[in-house]
Amino acid sequence: MLLEALAGGTPASPYCDFPKETMLKPLRPDSESEALTSWPPTRLFPSVLEIVNLNTMRRHMIALDGKKQADYAFEWYLENVWREGDQVVLVYCSPFQLHIGIPGAAVNVELVSKQVKEAKDKAEAILQTGNELLRNRGIKGYTILKTGLKPEEGIIQAAEEEKADHLFMGTRDLSSLQRVLVGSVSTFVVRHAKVPVTIVKMPHDH
Repeated sequence: MLLEALAGGTPASPYCDFPKETMLKPLRPDSESEALTSWPPTRLFPSVLEIVNLNTMRRHMIALDGKKQADYAFEWYLENVWREGDQVVLVYCSPFQLHIGIPGAAVNVELVSKQVKEAKDKAEAILQTGNELLRNRGIKGYTILKTGLKPEEGIIQAAEEEKADHLFMGTRDLSSLQRVLVGSVSTFVVRHAKVPVTIVKMPHDH
């Protein structure tokens, strides 16, 4: 067509005016290239929204301890934060302390065995309850049990090991004196965690 224009024929189109039958679709994963029968071609690439959805799988960690404050925080998270595709990690840090009696005295093996069993049963019950709640709602996730550490240290360690994106936990109302004497697990986690932390406070019963 360019030659025709130079020879005084039909003016050349400013666009590539190839015959449609010679133009090919871009390769698609599920088919070979084929001749175009219409223009524009079928959309090949995902939209921006589709790309965002493919890359926003979030891994959230919920700290459980068997108390109503933690249970409320878990329920609050499921109702207000969780969305389809999120992965939920439930962590329980056993505050188990072994009492073996007076130093130097004979160890009461029966008492020690009882303490170990009680701690183990409690941990299993808490995590099993959480697992059942996830399963009943069709939420993918798993549980983590941390032992041998203070609860606040175990929570932070678990969040780092499991590469959690966000941590959720409940909190108890402690008096100023209690916070000075025993400290607050939630306060420690907020100050030292390397991921965002949401503290869910349980409303007071009226």
